[in-house]
Amino acid sequence: MVLLFALCACGGTSGPEAAVETLLQGIKSLDDSSFYSTVKDYTGNSSMQLLKNMLGSEETLEATTRRLSWQVHTVQEEDGAARVEVTVSNADFQSIVPEYYASLIERLSDSSLQAEAPDASVSGLLYQFVDSGPLVSETLTVSLTLTDGVWVADSVDGLVSAALNNAIVSFATMGLS
Repeated sequence: MVLLFALCACGGTSGPEAAVETLLQGIKSLDDSSFYSTVKDYTGNSSMQLLKNMLGSEETLEATTRRLSWQVHTVQEEDGAARVEVTVSNADFQSIVPEYYASLIERLSDSSLQAEAPDASVSGLLYQFVDSGPLVSETLTVSLTLTDGVWVADSVDGLVSAALNNAIVSFATMGLS
């Protein structure tokens, strides 16, 4: 699934680096209003709401950005066009989700664990796997254009994919969303 986004730097920030930082912070914050004010898909719907609908539970959604981090390396700006090179890191969901799912099935099958607050056991399990699992990083270049005084990303599909590290696909494949 390809999500198309337009990106603007709002709230008094300016420049292409700030625009990329704003997008990534919007993804990490999971705040509908913040995300909606900084990232909109072309139909005008809240992309964060689309993400929430795909992942289902609040726990799963929070886990997708729990270890999300990034570093901007270079910014090249000339004549209303810019290229921002950024490395995005997050938990390796392709590795974590199958292990989490197997452990979840084991815990739900174990009657002794069911007797010990099963909801607390299950809710902490995902965070345990995310916190202790491997990280993956991807370096990519985001192209932006200055349009009416606002930096707009030409396409951020790669940036969103790197930020979420295929979490949506990994959870959906395992039937956890």
